[in-house]
Amino acid sequence: NTSCRVAIQTLGGIRDLHEIYYLHRDIKPANFAVGLKDDEKDSIVYILDFGMARFFRHKNRQIVPRRDHVRFRGTARYASIASLNDMDSCRKDDIESWFYMVLEFFAGFAVPWNKCKSKKEFFAIKRSFRNKYHEYLQDCTVSKDLLKIMRYIDNMNFYSIPDYNGIRDILIGIIDRMGFRDTEPLDWSPRRHYQ
Repeated sequence: NTSCRVAIQTLGGIRDLHEIYYLHRDIKPANFAVGLKDDEKDSIVYILDFGMARFFRHKNRQIVPRRDHVRFRGTARYASIASLNDMDSCRKDDIESWFYMVLEFFAGFAVPWNKCKSKKEFFAIKRSFRNKYHEYLQDCTVSKDLLKIMRYIDNMNFYSIPDYNGIRDILIGIIDRMGFRDTEPLDWSPRRHYQ
């Protein structure tokens, strides 16, 4: 339940950032935080650290054209394949980074790039992950749902507008299928321990 709800909220934060025409470019768990426990906001997840954010539209509302080659920025563990290949970032890359983060929520440290050290290793493993998805995630109870999300992301291009609601619907489907309630406190909530 917590993994799904955090995935939904973090996706919403990314959507909100994209709606004001900014890319985050460093989506990872450390760049999200929960509200204070004393004011009932301990179930709200906030997006943080906009130090690498970049505006992706001109004032005339045209998307800034893709640059041919850029220096890698971000955290290789969560970076998109394109970013690891020194390609310019777009909304797709933020969503792909979000996917890798969410994959860790569900699969833990069973992700195949868990022990990678170099950008080159992360790039190679994430590419091969597409062909060995079921092998890597055979013990993950929501692997089919995550595969739908990954395939959707892989079919996006530089100019694609992510279907945030479609991705959210897949996550809500997991919540419904597993019989979770969205009113339950999140795992770290003090309210959880007193019920």
